[in-house]
Amino acid sequence: MSSIATNRAVVEAPGAAGYGAAHAPRFDALDPVAVHGEFLRLATAVGLSGVRVLDAGAGSGRDARWFAGRGAQVTAVEPGADLFAHGSARGGGPRWLRDALPDLASLREGARFDLIWCSAVLAHLSPADQDRALARFAGLLAPGGRVFMSLRDGPYPAGRTSYPCDPDRLSSLARRLGLLVLRRRRTPSAQQANRERGVEWTKLLFAMRIRR
Repeated sequence: MSSIATNRAVVEAPGAAGYGAAHAPRFDALDPVAVHGEFLRLATAVGLSGVRVLDAGAGSGRDARWFAGRGAQVTAVEPGADLFAHGSARGGGPRWLRDALPDLASLREGARFDLIWCSAVLAHLSPADQDRALARFAGLLAPGGRVFMSLRDGPYPAGRTSYPCDPDRLSSLARRLGLLVLRRRRTPSAQQANRERGVEWTKLLFAMRIRR
C-alpha cells in the first residue's frame, strides 16, 4: 500500500477541473517510454535505484509507478480528487500527497529531490504561477538534480482551465535560477485525438549547476 497524505488546506486546483475518474485508464494505457523516451533516458542516465523523484501533477500515477518500479523513492503529488483516488489506490510504491502547484505546501521542510518530473501540468497554471512553480522546483532540487517539464501547445477540450506556456520565458527564468538547459525539443502528441487537434509539446530538461 502506498503512503498517502493530504494537505487539508488544499482547494481543488482550477486546472484539475475536467479530469475525472474516466480519464485515468486512458492515461495509464500510454507507455511512459513511448511518450517521453529520449527525456526519460537523459533524466535517468545514472540509474534510478534510490533516486528521489517528485512527480508534480502525477495524474493517474502512470509515470510515478514507472519510476518506483525501477527503484526510485517517489513522491507523487496530485490535486485532482478523482485522479488522486485512482493513483493512490493502485499502489506500486509512490508516496502520495494531495496538493497543488505552485506552492506544494505539504512537502516537508528541507525536502530535496534528484529528479522533478512535471508532465502536462504547467498549461493549467497562469504564467505567473508557472514561474512560481519553476522557482519552487529549483528550491527543491538536490545539487546536480534535474527538472523535466512538458508544455502543451494547442487547444484543450471545453471545461478545462488552460493558459499559454512560453518555453523561452521559462528557459530564461531557469537560467536565472541556476539551472542549465540540457535539452529542448518540440514533439507531436502521443494521443491521436490530440494530434488531430494540432496539439504539440515542447519538452525541456534542466539541471541544477553544481557550485564548487
